[in-house]
Amino acid sequence: MGFIVAIDGPSGAGKGTITSKIAEKFNLTYIDTGATYRCVTLELLQKNIQLNDIEGIKKVLNEIKIEFENIPLKVAKKIEKNNKSISKVKLNQKDVNNNENPSLSRNINTNNNTFSRNRVYLNGKDVTERIRQKDVNENVSKVSHILEVRMAMVNLQRIMAEGKDAILEGRDIATNVFPNANVKIYLDASVEERVRRRIAQNKEKHIEMSEEEVKKNIETRDYNDKTSKIGPLVRADDAIYIDSSDLTINQVVNKISKIVKTEYDIFNTEKNAYIMTKETPIKKIRRSFLKHLWEFLYRIVYRVKINKEYKYNDNEAYVICANHLSTMDALGILVTNKRKIQFVAKMELFHNKILFNWAHVFDIIPVRRNSADINSVKLCLKALKNNAIVGIFPEGMRHGLEKNATIKNGAALLAYKANVKVIPVGIKSSFKPFTKVEYNYGKPIDVREFKTEDPNWLDNASKHIMDEIIRLSGNKN
Repeated sequence: MGFIVAIDGPSGAGKGTITSKIAEKFNLTYIDTGATYRCVTLELLQKNIQLNDIEGIKKVLNEIKIEFENIPLKVAKKIEKNNKSISKVKLNQKDVNNNENPSLSRNINTNNNTFSRNRVYLNGKDVTERIRQKDVNENVSKVSHILEVRMAMVNLQRIMAEGKDAILEGRDIATNVFPNANVKIYLDASVEERVRRRIAQNKEKHIEMSEEEVKKNIETRDYNDKTSKIGPLVRADDAIYIDSSDLTINQVVNKISKIVKTEYDIFNTEKNAYIMTKETPIKKIRRSFLKHLWEFLYRIVYRVKINKEYKYNDNEAYVICANHLSTMDALGILVTNKRKIQFVAKMELFHNKILFNWAHVFDIIPVRRNSADINSVKLCLKALKNNAIVGIFPEGMRHGLEKNATIKNGAALLAYKANVKVIPVGIKSSFKPFTKVEYNYGKPIDVREFKTEDPNWLDNASKHIMDEIIRLSGNKN
């Protein structure tokens, strides 16, 4: 998944205006999710299909074609004047519902321009202005609360953003459509301010509605959105709240831009963390220099003692598992072994530029904690396939051998998948300057020997690894 910015909030809070400007500023694909619901609403109105006619609605969803023409702001007026087309995103809802591989263009950002204005097409007809008119405004909230419509549009929106750096706005983007979005904003404003804005917007678009009608429409929409059983309007727990009532457009854009920039930088850093740099002579020299320098300093600060119960094959791949007492224990294992060890380290380490560079010199493998990090697993398996040693500190041992700690099965599963053995390592030290640091390497453990019909066999293998580490470290639980 690409970089996703999710902006939720009530109708009239300025989500559309802000979203288009953020999209322009950061070159993000702008997906107007509200327009998809408006297109469905318009189609139902045009075909005179009642909102309780579920079969009729399903038929419309199977046949409808919603197209976005994403237009760069700088050429938008010229495009509109000459009625030209840049690139349309054709999304046939039938294909989306059937989960097929639609033979449709999904190239929202094909020419890498900054898209910030959408022309919306319904079954080939430009309805950009039409879907903002009174009859659609009065019915879109009801339509968006229909389960079949909601499910279909959420599916469609996910397809539209697939593999792209995108920004979406709506009422449940951060809570339902993209709950793992990189940036979550809840943009709010008072009812009075939203009424004022909507009246100004209607005048600009020559839409006739009284102030009373606008206020009633907004209050009804708020109630329906917040009490909906399907994708209700609610602030995500981790969303940043911004009240735009007394803020200018530029002030809101600046606030959100700072948040987006910070997270976008982190996203790009973490994306690059998974890229293993090419092994070059210069990289080898840098690694050798750093390793010898660190070992020299390490042996000055600590009295290092290494005990091995087994002579390991220098050409064989292994998974090293050890208890974790300090950041210095990983460095000790790294510099006191002749072979290169590719440690698995938390992604946060890569946020530091110096550590990022060192990590790439030593081919450190990043991992996102508390998640199934497929990219990390792939890198580990690739390293083991190339007869490397992968170093892991199992969760539950991060601060030593915690009492009643539950050890995750990652190391055992990795060894099983790669058909390699696990080397348990027990570390004994206070890591105070000039004290002894003892690294005790145990006999290799073949996790495949634990495989039985028992569905908990992997747990048993992991427990054995843990017990060996406990024994080697001289700890007792």
